[in-house]
Amino acid sequence: MADPVARACAARGVELPPLLRRFHDGRAQVWRGTATVTRGRRWPVPLILRAAGFPPEGAEVETVISVAPAGDGMVWERRFGGHVTRSRLRDRAGRVEEGFGPFRLALVPRAVAGGVALEVAGLWLLGLPLPRLLWPRAEVSETGADDALCFDIGAALPGLGLLIRYRGRVTPAD
Repeated sequence: MADPVARACAARGVELPPLLRRFHDGRAQVWRGTATVTRGRRWPVPLILRAAGFPPEGAEVETVISVAPAGDGMVWERRFGGHVTRSRLRDRAGRVEEGFGPFRLALVPRAVAGGVALEVAGLWLLGLPLPRLLWPRAEVSETGADDALCFDIGAALPGLGLLIRYRGRVTPAD
């Protein structure tokens, strides 16, 4: 059974390339590689990142992404060096809902060359919906290049600028 990203893509007619289909096939998996993490510094960005559990800044950090089925969704664990960021993903009517600490994002997939991009379609804090004005401006993409899954995840907040950006590449550990 496919994971929430693959199900949302199918619901919206977004075709995933073979490597991304493998990553999003709903099985427990581990992928390894490296990533570069850049964090925003304007107050209160560090507090927001801490609450959401995002990693510290670093260049070419050893990265391990573990995904596993959990109930009606998936749990993703991203290990950047010694830091672990966990989130839970669910498919909700063609959208991916991903929870980080007290935050929950709704994401809508769209096709891009060689992969998929996800656009923010909602944000909740402690279960309360926040107005669009407060939603992060996100650039989120996954592509398959050769035998590696390449990711580029960036988010900024209106008036505050960069929240976080992490980009890198991982390959199956098996």
